Amino acid sequence: MGILLGIFMQSARKSVVDLLNLTPLRVVGRSISKSFSGAKDENYKSEEKNEKLSELEKHLIDLNSGDEGAVKSVIEEFSVNANPDEESILHKQKIIDNCFSKDSVEEIIKSLEAEANMEGNGWIGPVLKGLKRSSPTGLKLTFRSIREGRKKTLAECLKTEFRLSINILRRKISGDFYEGIRALTVDKDNAPKWDPATLDQVSCEKVDSVVEPFEEELELQIPTEEGKRWHGKYENSAYSIVKATNELK
Repeated sequence: MGILLGIFMQSARKSVVDLLNLTPLRVVGRSISKSFSGAKDENYKSEEKNEKLSELEKHLIDLNSGDEGAVKSVIEEFSVNANPDEESILHKQKIIDNCFSKDSVEEIIKSLEAEANMEGNGWIGPVLKGLKRSSPTGLKLTFRSIREGRKKTLAECLKTEFRLSINILRRKISGDFYEGIRALTVDKDNAPKWDPATLDQVSCEKVDSVVEPFEEELELQIPTEEGKRWHGKYENSAYSIVKATNELK
């Protein structure tokens, strides 16, 4: 995840994060960049936007602190009131809050279906279509991961995601991961056959089993003491944070 997208996901409202994770709806880059770049209208040059974004990134890297207050101060220094497009989801906040505050994927879909019948809510159609085309298992695992992750530490989240990833690859409760790859990139028929095929067939017990702790030696090992810190070589590709940081010095 890019640094700016990471910042956005951390600071955005919970309902928007749920929307972006569960549905095919995407935020137009301009909707995000305006909040950080100082752009107040379309006459603001894209080059100047990019400079501001690069400057923000440099300040965050130089900060060298995980303190929430310090990070927020840097972000606020570069923030202005956003002026999103008329069709931006930022103008649909009340509906998004109402629908995505529900306690299950089924309730979210039911709430969206009710809102879709209201005048001016045509944007909900593609959202519902995307939800109903998605893997029922994938939706419930994603929903569980998002909601539970808000109550956990970073280390706990990483361990849970590790268990989830391994069990998905092992087809513990479904082979939908591989079926999605087949439909999208192998046969390219865009007609995945999900199994289980419906949300009601994906029980809470099945979802719980995917994130159950492994035996201790099989768990993700996260260093918690200085003596256990890894001192090996770091990635040195163009995408390496270490390399990018050194180049900025």
